[in-house]
Amino acid sequence: MDTPSNPHEKNLKDSLATEMSQKRPVGLNFLAFLMILAIIFAFITISTLPGTYRYLGIDEIEGYPFLELTILFLIISVILLIILTICLLSGEEWARKTVIMFFIVGIINSLMHLNIIVIIFAIITIFYLSSSKVKKFFTRESRLNKTIVRVLIGVTVLVLTFNIISSIILVIFKPNI
Repeated sequence: MDTPSNPHEKNLKDSLATEMSQKRPVGLNFLAFLMILAIIFAFITISTLPGTYRYLGIDEIEGYPFLELTILFLIISVILLIILTICLLSGEEWARKTVIMFFIVGIINSLMHLNIIVIIFAIITIFYLSSSKVKKFFTRESRLNKTIVRVLIGVTVLVLTFNIISSIILVIFKPNI
């Protein structure tokens, strides 16, 4: 067995060995697959939304350009989901916490629309991501600059806030949708 000639090479081999020993939990692969499906669904939604909203008469609510805001929200959400999926699969802790925030908002929205299946799935996913076995995988330092991570989390909070507000608006103004 060859021994490393310098300490940097030894540290690199040690970190690679540690990384190889931390296998990604299978459930994370499944969750990432579902996130990719959500991204694809969002692209389809963006392309069909204008006609649907105009047909339902909700392209503008009380003078606010609801359609344009929703499309902007979806585009930002797609970008966030792509980044979150990559960072979640690479074991970055901030991504795990941010995905949990997404699911908490999903529960709130689903309560307003009485979508029991989404509520159950979100609760199961939150418990899964909070389990000690899964948390052990999320020890990797972010490859992104800390300022970028903070901006991504801030944008996520804004998007999720818009999501809740838009759901409330739809419930109030168009309860038959």
